[in-house]
Amino acid sequence: MRLDRSQFEILYQSLGPVGADKVVAHALEELGIKLGAAAAHYRSGELSDLRKAMRAIIALAQQVGMTLLARVGRDVLEL
Repeated sequence: MRLDRSQFEILYQSLGPVGADKVVAHALEELGIKLGAAAAHYRSGELSDLRKAMRAIIALAQQVGMTLLARVGRDVLEL
């Protein structure tokens, strides 16, 4: 996965190393949870819940510079 380094720089400049590390760690943990939830919602046909999970995934991915994941999330929303 390719990361947008400029987003990391913004986080580290605005929050400092400790704050940025906390934000990134929390975002990665939440991404894991939301990706699992999205898969479960897809399998069970809960499309409105899938859309909610995808919007959260997009926001988290953008926050930590995972631009490709955010783009894929937007593509899923367009289906």
